[in-house]
Formats: sequence, C-alpha cells, structure tokens
Amino acid sequence: MTRFASAMPSFPWDRSEERDNRWHQDLQLLARELRYNCKPLEDKHKQRAFLHHLDDLDKTVNSRTDEQMLVGIMQSLAVIRDAHTKPAIESFLLPFYPMILYWFKEGLYVIRAGEQCPEVLGARLLKVGQTPADQVLQFLKTLLGHENPWIFKALAPYLIISAKILEGSGFVNQPAQASFEFLTTDGGHRRLTLTAGTKMGKSSFFSDRLLRWSNPEKDYWFQLLPDHRAIYFCYRQCQEMPDFPFAEFHRQLLGAIRSNGCERLIIDLRDNGGGNSALLEPLITALHKENFPNGALAVFALIGGGTMSSAAMNAIDLKGRVAAVLVGEPAGTNPNHYGELKELELPNFRLRIQYSTNYFHPWPDSVGRSLDPQIRVTETWKDFHAEKDAALTAALQAPLPQIIRLD
Repeated sequence: MTRFASAMPSFPWDRSEERDNRWHQDLQLLARELRYNCKPLEDKHKQRAFLHHLDDLDKTVNSRTDEQMLVGIMQSLAVIRDAHTKPAIESFLLPFYPMILYWFKEGLYVIRAGEQCPEVLGARLLKVGQTPADQVLQFLKTLLGHENPWIFKALAPYLIISAKILEGSGFVNQPAQASFEFLTTDGGHRRLTLTAGTKMGKSSFFSDRLLRWSNPEKDYWFQLLPDHRAIYFCYRQCQEMPDFPFAEFHRQLLGAIRSNGCERLIIDLRDNGGGNSALLEPLITALHKENFPNGALAVFALIGGGTMSSAAMNAIDLKGRVAAVLVGEPAGTNPNHYGELKELELPNFRLRIQYSTNYFHPWPDSVGRSLDPQIRVTETWKDFHAEKDAALTAALQAPLPQIIRLD
C-alpha cells in the first residue's frame, strides 16, 4: 500500500484530463513491455503482483502528483524483487538536496556537503522534516526491489536526497526546499532548510580520507604499497576509460607486480556498480596462469553493498579461479541474479525504466544466498573518521593463503 504522510491533495498542481491520459498511456506501455520482456516476470506470481500494483496505480492517476506517480511506479517495480528493474537513477536523483551521505554501521553520515551546508560535513542525519531517518529508510525499502539488504544500504543514500522521492512519499511538502536535522560532530543538534538543485556548488568533502575514494575521476587505477609488498587496485566501474584502455592498464599492473616482487594483490570492488564483466577476464586469466617471482600471487577482493551486477560476477570468478579471499561486507548482488539490462523510456513523462532480460546462475548451490566475504569487516563511522579503512587493513594483515589453482 502506498504511504503518504498527509491526505491526498485536492489537485493543487496543474492537472488535466490530457495529463491523466498521458500517464495512462505510459503505464500501459510499461505493463506491456515488462510483461513480455522482463526476465523476472516469467515468474507468474511476480507478474500478477506487478500488474496488480500497476493497475491500482492507473486507477488513481487523477489523485496523484507526478512525484507521487514516480513513487507508485517504483513500488510497482519493487514487487518484482529484482534490484536491476527500476527507474534509472538519473530519473529521480535530480533535483537533489546538496549533500552526499554514506551508510555506516552507526547510521547515515554526510561525507560531502554542498555550499549551502558546509557545517554538516561529518554529521549524522537524524530527521527528514519531522520524521526520524530510520522511519524514512523503512519506507524507502518499499521503492526498491532487492535480493538482499546490502544493495538497499548502498542505494538508500541516493533516494533520501531526492526531492522527487521525498515529495512523492509525503516526507516534504515543498520539494524545492526541505528541512533536515543532524547530529553534528560536536554533539549538537542542527536543523537546516536546504534547497534542491542540480549541482552541489562549492563543497566540502572527505576526498582523500580513504585510499578507495582518491582519484575519483578514474574508473581503475593502482598504487604500490611497498611496506606490505602489495599492490592496491581500485576498480570502480566495469567499463573502458577513453584515455586509458584497460589492456594497457592490465599490462602496467602486471609489470608492477613483477618488478616489485609483490606477494599480494588487493582488488577493491566495493564501489563498483557493474558494467561489462568481460573487461576483467584477461587479468583474471593472467593471475590464474602466470608464475610471478614469488610464486602464485595471493589475491584479496574487497566487496560490499556497492559491489553489484558484473562486479559481483568478477568477485565470484576471482574466488573460483584464483582462490581470491573476499573481504568486507556482503555484496549488493547475489551470486545468482538477474541482469543484462535493457531500457524503456516512457514517452510522455520521459521516465527511463531499466529491466533485466537474463538470469545468471554461476553457483548452482547458492540460490537465494548473498555473496558473503570470508573475512567479514563492518564499515563504521568511527573508523572512517579516524581515517582507517578496516577492510583494506584486514586484507593487508591476513596471512597469505596456501594457494592451489587447478587448470
């Protein structure tokens, strides 16, 4: 059931029969396209639930704002329980309130603050309007289909700064502006009214507090960690960088491993939302076959809720083919999952919907299970504030595994 914080408004927005008909047309197209082409809807129970939600939404078009329609569509898609089948993030992120949040064990913290609110950098979000953040998060769970809670943990910070989502869910009355309450780093409470927009403006952020978030403009890069005889490889997106082909990066990375006598390679997949899983395949093959100066190279893969889709498939391959040790929190995508996305744009309201067209089943014995690390490390604000990356530290300090790789 759709939840709104207050009663449905008596049409204070510019609505008309023509506008309602355009929504009816878009909903009919969405139902038809996904019914026949969305892989998860081959499950008849999911198909019936989705079409039932969409039909209920269609009947109430004339009593909803466009923002409430977006929320209703997201709830309809969420019953499919596929994290990939949802509006493209650009469809609801703009305009947004000028802060970037990260969900640590202790709660949601501001890790980047726009020019409207530099004083809340490092603060914990307590309330949206008058609603406690925990209650807002409980509602936002109904907007995303997810196989496990870890992907919601990764995506919720984007939902909770979206003016469209907060207005359509009834948590703010004026989407252009909203009030937020924070627990600041000095222990005080601070309430601010923020204006939504399309840019952060001049912002304060923790750009270099952790190695993983340095070089934000790069999708892949590596750094030698000589004190540990290790190389850290940050893999942020499964896609080619236009000015640095992955084949050349691959060559440089292997050269650095050989020339520095490295004993361990740490591949950071924690912020990798996917793309083309095949991009990493040549490197995985080389790690499997090559004889390095110190013998078989110990590989550690850092994973978490932001490890999704193709990145999760890479983590599975690394574990299976090169005996990589997975470190961190469970991945946002289960080993067996839907994927291979197509996109539909609803023509009248230009809402872009992505949906899965294939099912990947690499681990026959793990249906319904998350991709869990062998070394579990929980991300905490306490560690982050102290400039500690506990998962990376665990990978650097773990005993080198005895590696047996079968051809």
